[in-house]
Amino acid sequence: MEKSVTRRFICLFIACCNLLVLFGCSNPVEGDESSLPPQSSTSDTSLPDTTEPSEPLEETKGLTYRLNEEKDGYVLYGIGSNNKKGATIVIPSSHEGLPVTEIAGQSFSGTQVESIYVPESVTVFEDYAFAQATQLKTVILPNNIKIITNKMFQGCKALTEIVIPDGVIRIRESAFSGCEKLKSITIPSSLTEIGAGAFHQCKALKEIEFPSDISSLKLGAEAFSECASLQSVKISASTSIKTIPAKAFWDCTMLSEFTFSNSLTKIENDAFVATKLKTIVLPEGLTKIGDRAFTNCEALEELSLPASLKTLGDQPFAACTGITKLSVASGNSAFRAENNCLISVSDNRLLLGAANAGRVPDGVQIIADESFAGIETLEKIIIPASVETIGVDAFVNCKSLNDVVFEANSKLLNIENNAFSGCHSLSEITIPASVKSILDSFTNCQSLKTLKFEGTMAEFSAATGGNVKLPFEDPLYPGKVSCTVICSDGNYPAN
Repeated sequence: MEKSVTRRFICLFIACCNLLVLFGCSNPVEGDESSLPPQSSTSDTSLPDTTEPSEPLEETKGLTYRLNEEKDGYVLYGIGSNNKKGATIVIPSSHEGLPVTEIAGQSFSGTQVESIYVPESVTVFEDYAFAQATQLKTVILPNNIKIITNKMFQGCKALTEIVIPDGVIRIRESAFSGCEKLKSITIPSSLTEIGAGAFHQCKALKEIEFPSDISSLKLGAEAFSECASLQSVKISASTSIKTIPAKAFWDCTMLSEFTFSNSLTKIENDAFVATKLKTIVLPEGLTKIGDRAFTNCEALEELSLPASLKTLGDQPFAACTGITKLSVASGNSAFRAENNCLISVSDNRLLLGAANAGRVPDGVQIIADESFAGIETLEKIIIPASVETIGVDAFVNCKSLNDVVFEANSKLLNIENNAFSGCHSLSEITIPASVKSILDSFTNCQSLKTLKFEGTMAEFSAATGGNVKLPFEDPLYPGKVSCTVICSDGNYPAN
């Protein structure tokens, strides 16, 4: 508490020094509207009103007002002739004998104002109140407001810091969206909701810490999406957050630390795409992970799923190419982990393979689309006889893969589009005679010289739809096929 007061005193001292420089160390001229208020800093808003300066600030003249609906107070709706570069606005607490109670929408839109002091009399801010005030650096908010309204600070590109007063319960949709220089926010324990896109594209924001005594918090879709500098989100495990909504932390490319609430039940589509989370241990009680929820989390090394998990969307961990430890808690009836592979129990589908898998577990019937895609360290894979389908892009761009082994008595029927495309180290492969469909499965396999098919030439021709070049020929370079197909009764020579 002493530290917060000290910081505010320092900020006040600096502001006063700036005034002395601006005015040649002379007293400001009476009525001069360019005099500056003390700069705000992060503080404990539960303190007595520390926003009040040690000496009264000169209120800004020439602001425009209208009576509120109840006709018991005034609404500020314009700043008149005060729209000057670097201007400071000190809103008075009263006008013509009545309190100033509201700030109208777009009151500061497009202005060049740098600092705004809002008195304690103001309790309501309309949507867009400060939106697009692109020069705004400092705002001191009153302590008794309850809601940060829709798009209230949207596009305030110069705003670097904001203290959200204790007592605020909601930060609504896009409230701080596009505040590109916002580095610090103080979250009060009273907060219960952060709306959709509230901090979208706050590119300088590095850390968010929620007070431990927040009991319940609801997040909106894209709440922190594209916060490119965000590294840490600290939430007490005891805080009730039941859902991480769609794209909540999408494209937060520096996010490496995140605390999951123990009450979490759902992670929706694209929630953590392209983050830098290294370890994900999801809490017991989680039942659903949505489509692409953790796609492109290339730094992810350890993934632990709870026994309660029942639903996985489409490719929730696609392109998570660094996983080396994958586990599912005992008692999960929907999924299991074996050989560092994640398997759907109901259809024996391998959903995700780790970089060190080495062997597809026995009993797997389907190797799902993109299940090993992009794992550049994978050198060998053993595929058991139980596998019937290798899905689209299953091993695409596994650039070090040089040994693919199909076990005896294989039931393999389908090798789908681009299943082994981009496997640059693969020089030879033997395909079981059971295969009935081989599409453009080996395109861009630069080193592939020999494909052995254990069936006949006629069977291979049927599997390729009569086009024996199809599995190998890169559409971008037609005719550049250099692989020889060796069948049980003859060969298709290389070009």
